[in-house]
This record gives sequence, C-alpha cells and structure tokens, in this order.
Amino acid sequence: MQAPAIQQSEPAPLDPAGYAPLETASRSVRIEIYDDDLVVLKENNYILCFAKKVESNGGAGGYDVVWRSLGDYLQGTILSWTPQFQLFGTKAFLDSAQVEVLTEPQDVGLGQQCVLDQYGMLRPPSTGGPATAITLVNQYGTVRAGLNQISTLNGSTLVTPLHVTQSAILIGQSALTPIETLLVWFEQNAGSSTMFSTTRSMSVEIDLTATNSATRLYQNQYWSTPP
Repeated sequence: MQAPAIQQSEPAPLDPAGYAPLETASRSVRIEIYDDDLVVLKENNYILCFAKKVESNGGAGGYDVVWRSLGDYLQGTILSWTPQFQLFGTKAFLDSAQVEVLTEPQDVGLGQQCVLDQYGMLRPPSTGGPATAITLVNQYGTVRAGLNQISTLNGSTLVTPLHVTQSAILIGQSALTPIETLLVWFEQNAGSSTMFSTTRSMSVEIDLTATNSATRLYQNQYWSTPP
C-alpha cells in the first residue's frame, strides 16, 4: 500500500486496514493524568507531546521531532504504533520549525535502503544496509534524511514525521535506526512535526525495547509508573 505524502500542516490519514498484518508487532503507551493536574494543564493551554528516539549511523541522534501532539486529551490517552516507515529527504533542520518533506516519501522497512539519485529523486526501496536500520544512499549531495511513521493517537491514525537528521549528510550512506523509546511531555504552543534540539521540560522517557506496552501517570507535576 502506497501511503500518501505528508503535508506540512495536516498529516495525511491512512486506512488502518492496510496495516493489519503488523498488529502483532505493535507497541502502545497509555498516559494517565490526575484530576487536578488535568485542570491546571488545560487552563494553561498545555499540549501533550510524543517523540521517538532515532539513532544515526550507529550511535548519534536522539529526540528531535514532535511525532504526535494532542490538545484535547482526556484523563487517559493511548498512543500505539507499528514498524511502518517512510523515508524522505529535506534540506534544513530548524529549531521550532515544521518539518518540510521535499522528496516523494518512500514506504520502507527495517533492513531496506533507498537511493537519492543525482537529480534529487528518491527511488523505491531495496534490501540493503543494517537489518535494524533504514538506509539512505545519497548520490545527490548535501541533504538531510527524514523518517515518517504511522501511529494511532486516541483513535486517530496518521503518518507523521518522526525524525530529521540535525547534521547534513554528504554523498554516501546514512543509516537511521528507530529505537522503541519514547519521550512524553507537556508544552505550550507545541505541534506535531515541530523540530527541536533542546531538552524538553516536564518530560518522561519510556523504554519499550523489551515490552509491548507501558503506562505512566502524571500527578502533582511528576511522572510515575502506576501499580
């Protein structure tokens, strides 16, 4: 299934039925908010934000794009996802700016690679690169690589930008490795697809590398794992 291209302001909805075969590979996080904190957060226009870690070339990287965000959250919010990605090319990483997808995104899986040819066209994927990574074979010149990933947030299924390399990539190969670790936080004036390079306050890191689900509670402005 060819997923639609990602728009800068409104990510494109997908048909979840097309991803049914990967349901067993899904992961999910449930965020619970204590009553009093919910009132304070809503009165002060705080948005619930999620980012996912991506490593570049076997080590460097981290969190750098708001993957999903939600302003009309409830006391319980569930984010789930499957390992379905798109690779794209872009030119700039700008703190607090929206991701700009400047090539046609290509549906791609782990252990696959795409060639960005000398004309700036991203070619369909083929097998290649590390088995746990998605590889850009850059024949174009100075560029940045980006990843989109499908996720479902309180019933809304979208493909949205997950990562953009902060440093420019020269001609050669660059491997991007998605890590099943999330950063969750509340922030005013935040939105999906926003790039960032600084530490997020009021945040919690959730490691799902060894489990398929996790729950965190936000109470009295602190995060905890409920019993």
